[in-house]
Parts: sequence; structure tokens; C-alpha cells
Amino acid sequence: MSSTALQPTIATDTGVPDADVVAAAIAGGAWAWESLYIWLAPGLTAYFRSTGAGQDAEDLVSETFLRMVRAIHGFEGDADQLKTWVFTIARNLRLDRARQRGRRGIDATFETAPEQPSSANVEDTVSGLDSLLWLLGQLTDQQREVMALRILGDLTADQIAHALNVKLPKVKSLLRRASERLIELHG
Repeated sequence: MSSTALQPTIATDTGVPDADVVAAAIAGGAWAWESLYIWLAPGLTAYFRSTGAGQDAEDLVSETFLRMVRAIHGFEGDADQLKTWVFTIARNLRLDRARQRGRRGIDATFETAPEQPSSANVEDTVSGLDSLLWLLGQLTDQQREVMALRILGDLTADQIAHALNVKLPKVKSLLRRASERLIELHG
């Protein structure tokens, strides 16, 4: 019999880490942190890019994970609750950075958004992240944030409400108006 321990299950069939991953991360397991990074980093990067971070997006993802490591011992919950918690950290970090730069909320200039896509084909237009970021840049700040959390962060409306500390009906209304505006852009 081998003395090598079996690698714990990293994620469920849905790609969402199971309870063992969350517990191992809280206990400091490196493999668990790697799994969480693989699961969360792409959505966090896209979220930061969608809110105007541009080239700083990866630095903000790293800072989000540093804040997670520092605070994980106080976390209680499952993987879905962890995801909501992480995007709350990300949003607070983004707001802190905006305040440090003398700006309020989401970068109003949206300097890092790509130019308008030239394709007339809807499937081609929304196929790339740059095109999606351009589309999100056409929304109001609040609509952009909820849509970024929904599409890029893969959060539910309930999770968005919790992450933003707002009521669920407001989130649903913002998502509806944002969806209508995005459809109008392809009108």
C-alpha cells in the first residue's frame, strides 16, 4: 500500500469547488487555493476590465486574493457564498482604488474599453471579451456593474444583491434595463 495520499476532489462536475476545497482553503491548503484561483480569476479579471481597470486588472485580481487569504479564517459558507464574498472584496477594492485616484465609483471615462466593433453580425459582435466590454461600456455605471457581475462573475441576482448590499428588486430592475439597452444596441 502506497503512503502517498490521494489528491482531494478539486471541483464538482459543474466546475464549482466542493465543500472540501473551501474547507482546505480555510485550513491553508495550497492545492485548494490553486483550485479557487482557477475557478475565480477569469471572472475577476473580466469584472475588473469591464469596470475600467484595463492593464491593472491582473494586479487587482492578485490584491483580491491577498485580501481573501488575510480574511478567509473568518469566512463561513459554501462555494457559492465564497464566490459572492470574493466579488464583494473585488468591488470594495475597486472602489478603494477609485477613491485613491480621486474618482467615485466605476471609472467614468471607461478609458480602457475597446472601440466599437465593426461587425454587423450579432454573434460576431459579442463573441469576444473586448466586444462585450465595449457593450458594457455603453451602459450606466450601475447597469454595467450588475451586468458585469452577472455575465462575467457568473453571480445570480441574489448574489449580486448581497455583494452590492442592495435590495433584490433593484438588481433585477437594473439587469432588465441593461438587457434592454444591450438589445437596443444591436437593434
